[in-house]
Amino acid sequence: MPEDGLSGIGGIPVIGTHRPRFEAPAATITQPGLPLAGLPPAGLICLSKAVQARDSLTEGHALSLHEEGVARLSSMLADRMGFGSAQVEAIGRAAGVHDIGKIALPDSILLKPGPLDAAQWAVLRNHTVLGGAILSGHEEPVLRLAATIARWHHEAFDGSGYPDGLAGEAIPLEARLVAVADVYDALRQGRPYKRGLSHDEAMHILRNGDGRTSPGQFDPQFLNAFLGIEREVERLWGDDGEG
Repeated sequence: MPEDGLSGIGGIPVIGTHRPRFEAPAATITQPGLPLAGLPPAGLICLSKAVQARDSLTEGHALSLHEEGVARLSSMLADRMGFGSAQVEAIGRAAGVHDIGKIALPDSILLKPGPLDAAQWAVLRNHTVLGGAILSGHEEPVLRLAATIARWHHEAFDGSGYPDGLAGEAIPLEARLVAVADVYDALRQGRPYKRGLSHDEAMHILRNGDGRTSPGQFDPQFLNAFLGIEREVERLWGDDGEG
């Protein structure tokens, strides 16, 4: 039994008070020592403003709130995993535009006040490809990382995700991390057609699934680390039970 009393997923214990140093593979985009201090890259500032402008029409500025929530949660999770401070900062910035592709979606989908049908879901899922394309073609390391996260944050560890059906470690490391934060925040956020779940309800779904979400879609190391900081997550997000 892990020292904090929480059970792990996939045979990996939930990280308790011990925080091992996370050794990122050489292929990871962000590297220690990058000049990331100070203001975010100008490109990310402009893209963030584009999201805010597009989001001015949505209910409660849902897209901007989700981007901000995922950025904060991703930074927290990266820190928990022992990433270096430069990597934590870069992941937070990049995660803050992970849904940038949604600005290219038609209003009939982005602003629809009810559930999407199958055809509309197919269009919505293309936001990953659009986001990767918007952010690609740049040499700035954080923008390259943002392109990676935007395209692959909906891939699933068990191969059931999109857009490319990647599985396991074929999914870029940072995208696997952001995927956990993304689903938690999406569950908490309210929409015109669904209520925002409480923290405990969202964590229950991450642990056990609900028909749409399965624990198998997440990298176990990141899922279990997230479960291990659930009280910190609750305090960061807020415990009012609504997104």
